[in-house]
Amino acid sequence: MSVNPVTGLTAMSELAQDVLSIYSTQGSNPGPLVKIPRFLFTCAPSLLLQPVLPGNVQGVAGLGYSPISLPTQLASHFGYAGFAPTFALCLAPNGAIFFGDSPYYMLPGLDISLPVGYTPLIISPLGEYYIEVKSIKINNKDVPLNTTLLSIDRRGIGATPGVSCLAFVDGGLNTRAAIVIGAYQMENNLIQFDMARSRLGFSSSLLFFRTSCNNLNFTAIP
Repeated sequence: MSVNPVTGLTAMSELAQDVLSIYSTQGSNPGPLVKIPRFLFTCAPSLLLQPVLPGNVQGVAGLGYSPISLPTQLASHFGYAGFAPTFALCLAPNGAIFFGDSPYYMLPGLDISLPVGYTPLIISPLGEYYIEVKSIKINNKDVPLNTTLLSIDRRGIGATPGVSCLAFVDGGLNTRAAIVIGAYQMENNLIQFDMARSRLGFSSSLLFFRTSCNNLNFTAIP
């Protein structure tokens, strides 16, 4: 059974196996393609992708903490000793996702993992990622609120999936998470999910460092 976590729609799906080809990298340019045999994935009806995703989207990469998620299968194939069970998002119109540990380079040769700070990462039984929020500040001043609303239990209910929030909307009364961080708020910030050390790494805006998530050098190295 597959589920669209945005709409809540579910549908019967098939578990399949194929060879995955993906570019390797030393942190900067894309390198040679590497192949992962017996890669597991699910085939689900296209109705699960509608209407919230663009029409050219062919599927969804599973990044949650589960035995067949993309980061877990890559770490298992390459060996946990040499390939950390870690992935990093750098979202932008031409952004990138890195699997494995840093460095992560953006033009003009800046390792964007260096200005990263860390906070404990909480993984729910459903494989969702959360962080615990203690307070909310605007212009360095605490927002008066009932902080018990930000508490988290073992199931991840009441926690915060994300790191920062700029604009926000009312999520209603029956929400599982206290705060949900959208992709737009994460653009041009490096977000690193380090499962090996149970921590979430996050940078401030890369624009402050005169680069952006659009600046990966996509010139392939043979």
